[in-house]
Amino acid sequence: APLPLPPELQPEVVPNAVNLVTNGSFDNGLEGWKKEIRTADLGSVEVVNGAAKITRQPKATFGRIFQDMAVESGKYYTLTFRRFMDKGALAKALVIFRGPDEKWRENTRFTYYFPWRPGVWQQGKYTFKTSDDVNYLRLDFRLDRNDKHVETDVSYQLDDIVLRLATEKEIADATLPPPEPRLAWP
Repeated sequence: APLPLPPELQPEVVPNAVNLVTNGSFDNGLEGWKKEIRTADLGSVEVVNGAAKITRQPKATFGRIFQDMAVESGKYYTLTFRRFMDKGALAKALVIFRGPDEKWRENTRFTYYFPWRPGVWQQGKYTFKTSDDVNYLRLDFRLDRNDKHVETDVSYQLDDIVLRLATEKEIADATLPPPEPRLAWP
């Protein structure tokens, strides 16, 4: 199993929170998840030591796991997950929205990919609000091609994926006004 995170990186435990993600801990393999490797035989998606592992060979375009779920319009949600990536991996966590017209809105998606340190488990957390015309979303964890590192296989591992309604504190933190610009004096 992945090493535990230090206390300061542990996700907040929210009593009675409902996780909208099916099998976010991968206890049941990849049940509930769809997987895709572009350029078929050039990568894999599997569960290794209790975590999902996406591996992409140098000539593959990308590999991913994703899951679609119903959400409420105009609500704040918090996504948390643990991730580990190899050096040279271009790993992303995407939240893609869909409205009543049943079209995915790639142009308004959220992409979480920075800051990441290769070679260590880290906690990802993102709080966001669905627009008034969104009723569905897709969590899409993707390992894209990184043209700067094309000589070796790379992997991206995920565990403990949770999507839940945000707490009042998370909403307050997510809606803070941007900090005032400060001048730096010599």
